[in-house]
Amino acid sequence: MKRRPRTLPEKERTDSSENRISITGVDKAAHTIYAQFNGYKITAVCRERSDPEIYDRIKDILLSSVLEKLA
Repeated sequence: MKRRPRTLPEKERTDSSENRISITGVDKAAHTIYAQFNGYKITAVCRERSDPEIYDRIKDILLSSVLEKLA
């Protein structure tokens, strides 16, 4: 049985310049970054060492949160 491709509901596109993140502060001693994304305040507490795997996880979390708010 052939199925029709699933179509997502049409949404109005927004200018990418409206979706911006800005770093509002960095506390190096506490390994903490303060940022703001479209008016939402974000606090990220980081490890002392770099962990490249976590970058993609954080990006996915932030993007899914934004998409849920827009839906």
